[in-house]
Amino acid sequence: MRAFFELGYKTHHAKAVYTDHHLTAVWERHNMSEPIPSKTTKEMKSQLAAANQPLPNNQEMASLSIKLNEWLEQFLHDERQPPSATWCNLFNVVDKDHSGFITYDELWDCVRHKLKKGPKVISDITLKSIFSVLDHDEDNALHKDEMRAFLEKGRKKLPPIKKEGPTRAREDLRLISPIERYNMSVPIPSKATSKMKEEFAAAGVSLPSEQELLALSIKLNEWLEQLLHDERHPPSATWYVLFSTVDKDKSGFITYDELWDCVRHKLHKGPKVISDVTLKSLFCSLDRDDSNQLHKDEMRAFFELGRTMGKASRGAADKPKAPRRSWFGRRPKQVQPELKYAEPVRVSPHRGS
Repeated sequence: MRAFFELGYKTHHAKAVYTDHHLTAVWERHNMSEPIPSKTTKEMKSQLAAANQPLPNNQEMASLSIKLNEWLEQFLHDERQPPSATWCNLFNVVDKDHSGFITYDELWDCVRHKLKKGPKVISDITLKSIFSVLDHDEDNALHKDEMRAFLEKGRKKLPPIKKEGPTRAREDLRLISPIERYNMSVPIPSKATSKMKEEFAAAGVSLPSEQELLALSIKLNEWLEQLLHDERHPPSATWYVLFSTVDKDKSGFITYDELWDCVRHKLHKGPKVISDVTLKSLFCSLDRDDSNQLHKDEMRAFFELGRTMGKASRGAADKPKAPRRSWFGRRPKQVQPELKYAEPVRVSPHRGS
């Protein structure tokens, strides 16, 4: 896609008439249209092999993960930002262009310029070896699933943050109301899929069949569409709109607690409508790799199953109902009263006679 877009970009600017907007200073428009370069993983691996530099083992990777977690948390503290809720917050700090993956040049730029760690603290060879170990498929990019295990390994043994520089960053959180700092520093918990499957096996409960999954998908699609309608949002164009509604922390995946919270609090569906056992069995059926998360590819097939079959079976009478308006939001209709003027009283000039 890069070559495709740059082809049209060059053709457009070759014919463009430049105005004052295009004559912006070079310093101001630096890094606006230049893509972040990327070094290939194969080249770095060959350089490390030529220098007889072995790749770090698991213990060394764990210590490097602790360092990177500590530096990133200190960076958030110094920038007067709230501490990271999940590893995804740290991922977004390194992901400079917010593309959803991290190149080597983004990692190098973050360590050198954002975190201000020079070659004496961590060398370029160490950074290249970290990237080479994490890039399993050698596609010259570190995706979220590749970075997640590395960042979470260091978060478990993270030391306390040093109170250097601006020291009011965390203390200021106490001055914020609970509603404003909701979900700022508390990670969304996650129940393990393997434990839920063990509970089902012990209780003799079977996972839902394909027909039951279809019925659940139709229900969830209808409830989410009704939620969008009630909140005055446009109807969903794709399944991704529904996915984003359930994805509470915008991490790109859905945990069981996010699914439960959406059904119970957003959709207002109690246990009489859909039980916790049904929600757990649905999550276990969709989480095939037992990663305790539902990624986009796993949720896409489930959502689209109900969207296609649900639209075919629904009629015009099953459209989302209009939201019930409270009388507090209504302005009473003001009726203009009819003004009746009294007739003028005629006083006789000879009244005393």
